[in-house]
Amino acid sequence: MMRTRFRFIALFLLVALFCRAAELTVFVMVPPQLEAVRKIAADSARIELLLPPGMNPESFSPTARQIAALARADAVFLIGVEFETMLRRSLEGRLPAGVLQDCRQGMKLRQMEEHGHGDKAMPDPHVWLSPDNMLIHARHIAQKLGSLLPNNAELYKQRCQAYCLELQNLQEQTDLLLKDKFKGQSILTQHPAFGYFLDRYGISQIAIESGGKEPGARQLSQLLAKAKKEKIKAIFTQPQFSDKPAQTLKQRLQAEIISLDPLPRVYCQDMFEMAQNLLRGLQKSGAPNADSGVKP
Repeated sequence: MMRTRFRFIALFLLVALFCRAAELTVFVMVPPQLEAVRKIAADSARIELLLPPGMNPESFSPTARQIAALARADAVFLIGVEFETMLRRSLEGRLPAGVLQDCRQGMKLRQMEEHGHGDKAMPDPHVWLSPDNMLIHARHIAQKLGSLLPNNAELYKQRCQAYCLELQNLQEQTDLLLKDKFKGQSILTQHPAFGYFLDRYGISQIAIESGGKEPGARQLSQLLAKAKKEKIKAIFTQPQFSDKPAQTLKQRLQAEIISLDPLPRVYCQDMFEMAQNLLRGLQKSGAPNADSGVKP
């Protein structure tokens, strides 16, 4: 009798364990998407990140193994990075309609700076560096997950609303740091990833790279002259790119190098830290009215 009871309890726990297992498998392209999907889906989805840690999304190509895994996904949340073009071709005819979800729909896209990605004008792919854009991204996620698991749709909607409040708070905090304080200023950055964030504050970016490549001697000389004219005393580098040209400019400008990661993993926390680092760099360039006591 006792043995039968233990077997029943063991079976019950096993069934409960499987019931708690993720019901969906979803893919995101880049780290900034992770926080929204985790907070909205919680344990109802197994979340896979396509871009490996430390990789540059502009030089990354998905492997055959990743393509095979994507072909079995319930949802793939796209956000406009360059490798998605190849991804779509590879998955053509292998996925049911609606699995690929373009989370940029409804976002206002800006054009990439001419010197950032070659001569051809193209939309800036770094849409996630705008908290306003990530509000739209979160709503796409909640809507898609709700269509896959209708019984959870209201729960996903509530979680999305809670996360959107976090994003709105982030925007308010960064506005307190930067709004109306640095209009007309420029930053010098290795890679021109920050346009969506900077446009809100009237700040422009000067890219060290030229056409996606490290600058030559002539370009470095031009950058040096421009940076001196702008009285720039901070250079922003990104961990996904070589900082060798920035180090060269640092010596000539007597500037500080500050790291800005354009791929925030813990989105709200990392974005606020990015705003603080931008503030520090802009203050070094002597912009007026730059003091702020805002706390994260």
